[in-house]
Amino acid sequence: MVDESFDLLGVSVHYLATQFLQEVEDDDRITVSARDAVIYDLEDTRSTTPGLIRRRGKNVLCPITNKMGAAYVHCLSRVDDVGPSTHMLSYTWGYRVGDIVDTLQTYCKYKELDPRRTYFWICCLCNNQHRVHEALASDTPVSTETFLDVFKAKVLKIGNMVSMLDLWDNPFYLKRAWCVFEIYTAVQHKVHVDIELPPRQKKKMID
Repeated sequence: MVDESFDLLGVSVHYLATQFLQEVEDDDRITVSARDAVIYDLEDTRSTTPGLIRRRGKNVLCPITNKMGAAYVHCLSRVDDVGPSTHMLSYTWGYRVGDIVDTLQTYCKYKELDPRRTYFWICCLCNNQHRVHEALASDTPVSTETFLDVFKAKVLKIGNMVSMLDLWDNPFYLKRAWCVFEIYTAVQHKVHVDIELPPRQKKKMID
């Protein structure tokens, strides 16, 4: 049985905007700036070479499975960095890190939330990418049905979802079946949903 105290941990907006962004900037294997890097630049779960996300937890025991190799979120311990998820982020791995950080910081500001106590469940950091890689490598990926059940359980327990669009005029988000499913499921089960744009896209829309 999964211990929900670990399964529903999220990363604080403060941590993302400071330490995580700096960690991406300092990674010599990432060839673009931290703000321009997309999540795919940080981690390729099909590759045998761990990216930034898997490397962080490579030598850490997973508190859920007791196997070596932990999710990124399980490598954090300070209350300003990690805590029970207050929100879930619905997004794609093609988003720029800078846009994600800017969007969540702006969200905290206008919602008057403390970024040190606003914890987002973000799949790339909160799912164990070591287990994802192992499943892909052994050609035993998790079934779609299991993914659906797991997502539904998580979003219902967290209770708040931020759906982040990438572009104001032709969002790729709405072309992804999984993203559409996420927002549909949240609305269907009366989970609070906020739809957000990166600040630079809001400016383009106004201009």
